[in-house]
Amino acid sequence: MLRTNTILVADGDENVLRGVKALLASDGYDVRTTKDFDEAKRALREGGVELIIAGVRMGAYNGLHLALRSRVGQPRRPVIITHDSRDSWYQREALECGAQFVVDPVHNPELRELVHSLVAAPSHAFPK
Repeated sequence: MLRTNTILVADGDENVLRGVKALLASDGYDVRTTKDFDEAKRALREGGVELIIAGVRMGAYNGLHLALRSRVGQPRRPVIITHDSRDSWYQREALECGAQFVVDPVHNPELRELVHSLVAAPSHAFPK
């Protein structure tokens, strides 16, 4: 059953895009993927995105830039920043941007648990 929740996954790594999309689609989420910052901005302008999962590497920009940009117009939209390895600087910056931080999103069960909790939280519900 397809959930009504749309998740945008933005990452410069095609393997991460495919892996995270497969993982979340198997849970019934509508998952859009983009590989760079400009594509992600376009997807946000199109609307309907309730949760963003953004990798640290996205060309000239990164997931932190997208987290800040995504707050315009929808300051409560949840964002998860991902990275392939533990990095205290990115983790601290993500938290300062109001985002969560997950290491190795394709293989880390924490991602699914976090997505489920963020999407279920009533304070993050947005009209479509």
